Amino acid sequence: GMEARSSLEYPNDPDATGLGSLCACDPITLGDLAVRLRDSFETVPTVWGNSEMTVSRPAFIGGSLGDFGELAVRAGEVGYHRAQDLSLRGMGVVALGHDRSEQPFCSILADACASIGVPAEHVYVNPLPTQWWVPTQGDFA
Repeated sequence: GMEARSSLEYPNDPDATGLGSLCACDPITLGDLAVRLRDSFETVPTVWGNSEMTVSRPAFIGGSLGDFGELAVRAGEVGYHRAQDLSLRGMGVVALGHDRSEQPFCSILADACASIGVPAEHVYVNPLPTQWWVPTQGDFA
C-alpha cells in the first residue's frame, strides 16, 4: 500500500535516480508500520519514537542509513546514535537490520549478474539469517 514518489537522495525530483525511497501511504501509526515491516521482512525491528505517531511519508533505505539521516530529516523520514537523534527530533525510526533491509535487492543483483552472462551456478543468494541469531527468554539456563 505504499507508493515510491522519489528517491530519498533527490526528494524534489521524482525522475532523478538516487538512493532510498520517499513514499506516500495512507496514514498509519508507527506501531502498525513496525508490525507490517516485521511481518514483511520476517525480522524483529528496533523502533524509536512514539508508537501512536502518524506516518504518511515513510522513507526507506537499505543498510544503516549512513549520512542519509539528514536527507531523511529534510525529506520528512540507522545506526543507534543517529536513530536516537532522529527520534529526539520527532521522527519515528524503524531499523530492520542492515542485512534484512538489503535482502530485497539480492534477487535484483542476481538477475543483473545473469543478464551479463555470469553462469547461474556461480550466483548464490544466502537466505537470512545465517550469520547471527537473537536469544529469547528461556533459551538458556
